[in-house]
Amino acid sequence: TRDWLGRALQWRFPVWVYLGAVSLPVVVGELQPVLAALSGGSVRYAPPAPLSLLFGFFVLNVVFFGGVEEFGWRGFLQPRFQERLSVLTASLAVGVLWWVWHLPLFFGHPNFTLDPLFLVEYTTFVLGASTVLGALVNLTDGGVIPAVFLHAAINVGSVLEGSGGMAEEILPVAFVVGSGTWWLIAVVLIGLYGRSMTPRTPIEPLSERYRSSSSSPEEFP
Repeated sequence: TRDWLGRALQWRFPVWVYLGAVSLPVVVGELQPVLAALSGGSVRYAPPAPLSLLFGFFVLNVVFFGGVEEFGWRGFLQPRFQERLSVLTASLAVGVLWWVWHLPLFFGHPNFTLDPLFLVEYTTFVLGASTVLGALVNLTDGGVIPAVFLHAAINVGSVLEGSGGMAEEILPVAFVVGSGTWWLIAVVLIGLYGRSMTPRTPIEPLSERYRSSSSSPEEFP
């Protein structure tokens, strides 16, 4: 348990890991209203709350709410499934359980509906995001904190609102962008690394790099 917790709580990764984890959901979230407004529509800045509150909501997700789920999903279940399954298959298996976990939201949450199209959009989004989160936790060699940040950023949502464009009438934007982007990332990772979805050498925490360099023998000219 101590070894698992020590690995899961690793946090001293390069800054770009955290920037990528936070910015990816932000880009996907803001791209949806922009695409919805293409060809004659409009985009406006319409955050659901002041930015200070959104940042506070993000922090709460990191510390208490959705992001903390990652210690169970990707920190505990993912490696257990990977004892018998590939990273890809294990990520999809975790994604199915993740979807079931959120099923009660369809019977009371105002942002969820039993509309068939929404069900398809949400299901494909959850499975696609789960594959990316599974790859991320393998990339960090079991470190869960970057996945917590990514999950929390997903929950914050979009600050832009777009409507009236021709694209919105032609295709389901939330499905194409909201789900498609995650699957596109997954397909790229599969194309590069196969079902393992990550390079053979994971990202080493900065503390481990320092320890390795400080313990290596000093070279002299």
